[in-house]
Amino acid sequence: MAATRTSRSRGPRKAPAGLRWDQAQLAPIVLIRAGEGPRRPSDEGLLAQAGAEIPTTEITRLEAATYEPHQLDTLVSPSLFGEPRLVYVPALEQMTDALWATSSPT
Repeated sequence: MAATRTSRSRGPRKAPAGLRWDQAQLAPIVLIRAGEGPRRPSDEGLLAQAGAEIPTTEITRLEAATYEPHQLDTLVSPSLFGEPRLVYVPALEQMTDALWATSSPT
């Protein structure tokens, strides 16, 4: 007698929850998906981590909606003394075409 398979209903799949905002850690690129509003606790936590880890970290806020060509190149180019840099870009969904072109592979 042959074995038969029955299909099981698994129900709707849920996307992985990911990290909570207070678990975010510094990395070369950190993307935070969140709602609208001013800085969120996750942003504050990461900015504080950067300053605490290396106090000489240069933190720059870059407005995605007003970005101009090559602005990011200048911000991330090596400095004379080699200080680490953090570029904070809130509201990335408002990025200009110039910022999109910077982030797209050539």
